[in-house]
Amino acid sequence: MWLCLMAQPHHLSFIQQLLKMKKLLLLICCLFALYAAAQKNVYKFQVVNDEGKTVSLKAYKGKVLLIVNTATKCGFTPQYKELEALYEKYKDQGLEILDFPCNQFGNQAPGTIEEIKQFCTANFDVHFPQFDKISDIEAAINTLLR
Repeated sequence: MWLCLMAQPHHLSFIQQLLKMKKLLLLICCLFALYAAAQKNVYKFQVVNDEGKTVSLKAYKGKVLLIVNTATKCGFTPQYKELEALYEKYKDQGLEILDFPCNQFGNQAPGTIEEIKQFCTANFDVHFPQFDKISDIEAAINTLLR
């Protein structure tokens, strides 16, 4: 019966919709798997904050984390403004934006973390937590998802 329906030309759009839904379902499953893996592992990390102190990410357990890789000298730098607006809107509901600058791509985050923090505060009035620069974003992501 199913094979007979598949052969009907008027069912082609229905079949195409099912295939699109299958792809969407697969994508959603992958995202949930990544979420579960990251949620399980993220709290094991110790990172250095913008004051040079080691901080455990366990301190953020129970919060909604948006972990961002940023640069202060690239075309996306103005997104600090939108990130700050997002943080101000949702921080009381548990959102934490964790900012990890990285100078790995074209030297787009030059300077020390103190200089980056000063730049972000002066230009975008950033209040969300910023951390010391990371040297290899790909390695950091791969470690997080293990």
